[in-house]
Amino acid sequence: MGELCNLIKQYDEMVHKNPDMATEEQRLRIEKFRVEIEKVKGNKETTSNTAQMRGLM
Repeated sequence: MGELCNLIKQYDEMVHKNPDMATEEQRLRIEKFRVEIEKVKGNKETTSNTAQMRGLM
């Protein structure tokens, strides 16, 4: 538990010393999530369209 608290404290200090770094990391994570969401949506649409073409839906 103590190690976890130390890691959180280190992260907090790092963010406060260089806020641009955390912001860039957050932007990259958001972009990654967007890409993953689009892939999932694309797969669902493709599956849905294929099922409709086969008369399954």
